[in-house]
Amino acid sequence: MGWIARRLGIRDRDHRPTFAGERRIRMRDGTELRAHHFAPHDPGKHPTILVRTPYGIGWHPPLFLLPLFARTMAGRGYNVLLQDTRGRYGSAGDFYPFVHESDDGEDTAAWIADQPWFDGRLGMWGPSYLGYTQWAVARHKPEYLRALVPIITSTDFYSTFYPGGAFSLITSLRWASSNGDRRGQMAPERRLPAAARTRPVRDASRAVGRPAAFFEDWTDHPSADEYWERVNLVDARDGPAIPTLQIAGTYDMFCGPQMADFAAGDASMHLDLGPMAHGTPAIPPRRLGWRNASPARLLASSLQFFDHHLLGHDLGRRRVRHYVQGADRWDDADAWPPAGAVPHRLYLRGGGRLEPEAPGSGDEPASFVYDPNDPVPTFGGTFLGPRCGPADQSPTASRSDVRAFETPAFDRELRLAGPVRATLHVASDAPATDFTVKLVHLPANDGAPALNLCDGIRRLDPVPSGPTAVEIDLWHQSVVVKPGERLRVEVSSSNFPRYDAHPNVAGNPAHATTSRPARQEIHLSADAPSWIEIHVLA
Repeated sequence: MGWIARRLGIRDRDHRPTFAGERRIRMRDGTELRAHHFAPHDPGKHPTILVRTPYGIGWHPPLFLLPLFARTMAGRGYNVLLQDTRGRYGSAGDFYPFVHESDDGEDTAAWIADQPWFDGRLGMWGPSYLGYTQWAVARHKPEYLRALVPIITSTDFYSTFYPGGAFSLITSLRWASSNGDRRGQMAPERRLPAAARTRPVRDASRAVGRPAAFFEDWTDHPSADEYWERVNLVDARDGPAIPTLQIAGTYDMFCGPQMADFAAGDASMHLDLGPMAHGTPAIPPRRLGWRNASPARLLASSLQFFDHHLLGHDLGRRRVRHYVQGADRWDDADAWPPAGAVPHRLYLRGGGRLEPEAPGSGDEPASFVYDPNDPVPTFGGTFLGPRCGPADQSPTASRSDVRAFETPAFDRELRLAGPVRATLHVASDAPATDFTVKLVHLPANDGAPALNLCDGIRRLDPVPSGPTAVEIDLWHQSVVVKPGERLRVEVSSSNFPRYDAHPNVAGNPAHATTSRPARQEIHLSADAPSWIEIHVLA
């Protein structure tokens, strides 16, 4: 791997990596979990990196390169322990997502602390669920835990499963259909589209043919109740800070909650923000020109962070690195949004205009009818699956249940860097419903794809009477809009199956067996304006 490592910016190895053996680690309740230990060949004590995964510690999809990661790090002076989480692959016990990771992670870290090869410095690494297992240990604040590298993950899983209050349907269904047994198996893609349309939604995993009790539990708890309090780990951010490198993706399903984790941190919290998504790199480089955005380069960033906090090397970086979409480069900053990024409002105006001037008295509401039986289809975006990430949005803009608002072509370059938020004044004749907002980049060349930048949703239950201001979080972006290009905002009430299609009836939408159309209004007047707020670098 020498030439590949050098190409990715990873320092040369200084040890010969070895497989030191399989370990059986006993938890407090007597359950034994399997682990594989990789180590530098030379005897002595070294720092340790712990990786806890439900996806298998061997050559298993989707993370079949974990043994390669372990050997890479062992060759650079680290012990690496890969562990199957409870009830998965070679570990005993029963698997139920999230609930055992805090205790099991604490017990595993304590076991490592007693080993003769441990030098007193522990780091943790990994993406998605593997990041959750890091925060599960971090909440206990062991004094020997010196560094975390959570990748495309968060402490707040309620906000991931229910962004804006709407259920992350295809993400949840695909994951549950792949992970309901002891060994993971890819979800049967051909069955998912029909299963996602199942009513009640609660039965969707059964419609796939892979029933998962935890999927049904997720649908049974649409609010941030005690169920999610047991799952969420936001308390891990409290107390003494553990140096952390957040590796986040603007097209990733964890982006918003993970950026909230970053915002809650102190100066020891670092950030790499790239255009990653979940289930695909989301980077077709030859088509989009994103040649410098490869997620593989983030391994070098992880090693650099561990080398600083576990081996005492210079860090050699600023606090924030963010990929600039449209310029194909990484920029450095000391904060997010970067210094000089100024909030900038673009108002939704009559005639489909999107402009910085606030409305006067002449703009009438924009209206549409939303039918849950014919929802706006998802094209790309922030979900788990092979078609996530950037995608051409041209098929959605002309639908009768989508209201589009466009800027004129810009006469100068516009740099967006920071959060994106929308405030809409809306009304509906349904007792409960959704509103969605999507920000789209329109190229100067009519033949190029109109790419989604970010999107969000807000569930209203109940719907207030009269025009009501609702805030919709579209999460974050870092992009250059060049002269001649435009921005478009699309407003609707569905983005399916990214989110479940709200049936426009009262009660838990996942339990509904009936639905009804709803007449929706977006108000655009001086008394009830609607706008999107971006951050623009001066």
